[in-house]
Amino acid sequence: MLSPQIVGTSFLLIFESNVLQTVYSNAGMVIRWVKRMAMVMRTRAIAELLAGVSGRSYSRGFTEGLHAAQWEALRYFARANESARTVTAFAVARGSTQGTATQTVAALVKKGLLTRRARADDRRSTRLDVSERGRELLASDPLQHLIDVLSRLSADDREALAQGLIALHEQLQRSEA
Repeated sequence: MLSPQIVGTSFLLIFESNVLQTVYSNAGMVIRWVKRMAMVMRTRAIAELLAGVSGRSYSRGFTEGLHAAQWEALRYFARANESARTVTAFAVARGSTQGTATQTVAALVKKGLLTRRARADDRRSTRLDVSERGRELLASDPLQHLIDVLSRLSADDREALAQGLIALHEQLQRSEA
């Protein structure tokens, strides 16, 4: 009869010699269970590591009187083409509600980092531009620290990280749909 016992990090299988077939069958189950537990623990460790890295990066975003979502918006409007510089386009790109995007943009306008301009082709809608003060602030963007750290990884490590993050992002989008 199979009797798995945990000794340190190893499993000992104690059995009677006349039940060898049962042992192989049960040993396979134990091995599959051990592999599954190792995968679960590794997945949890990866999730905790990702949360830790995200938290450290996120906390750096609370500088210059802006929080992370405002930095994200400022970056978006600095790189967006003219037709995409609207609250609606920002909300879609960010995957947020129109209301959340509106609040973020309003805070940046109030701080003088974004300016509103009526669109020439549709006076009912406004285009958002990064102000001179906003461009100056972007020069000290806290994201640059993460960029610097990532640049020290090998090209292969950066590519593997990028592929893994893309796959993770896709899975998160599917799970939220």
